[in-house]
Amino acid sequence: YGVHIDWSDPSNPVVTCDGPVSQLEGTAVVSDPVTGAALIISDGNNAYDGNHTPIPGATGLGGGPSSSQSAVISPVPGDPNQYWLFAVTESGGPVYAHRLDVSVPDGASNVSLVESLAAFTNSADERATIMRHSNGIDYWLLYSNRTNGNVYSRLISGTTIGAEQVAYTLPSGTHDGWAAFVGYLIGSPDHSK
Repeated sequence: YGVHIDWSDPSNPVVTCDGPVSQLEGTAVVSDPVTGAALIISDGNNAYDGNHTPIPGATGLGGGPSSSQSAVISPVPGDPNQYWLFAVTESGGPVYAHRLDVSVPDGASNVSLVESLAAFTNSADERATIMRHSNGIDYWLLYSNRTNGNVYSRLISGTTIGAEQVAYTLPSGTHDGWAAFVGYLIGSPDHSK
């Protein structure tokens, strides 16, 4: 609920309750890899820069306030200033992709919205995740669909989001009912599955 932890001094973290988002579930943050300062903050529906200023055009992104993973963020491979923000609909529905740039200010915000893609409509759950590709450069976006038991993947390579592919199909009977579309998708620590 808007809690912010400043880790700029790891021996003395400072906790404040001044964050720009307040919701039940699913938020995402990207921090500067050197300073730890927040760069992008999102609840899946809106995105803010590290100063909590709304990013122009980054409203109504498609994420749900009670979606388990309403927003997941991936670096854009090959560009340290750009990120893909994936917004996940509440109670099942599409995944929306938005590319943001932290090096190009837009008005009062330190971040600009570069592009938004058409919805990935095969998702029917509240979850998505990002996993590093085995090549150590690219990433995978994974999301699922409880109606058919498929886990879908899309390759994130530079500014391109690849075609949808079925990465895995859950066994029959394991993807039925309400609990089948909530929760989280996570990858293994070694990024192999």
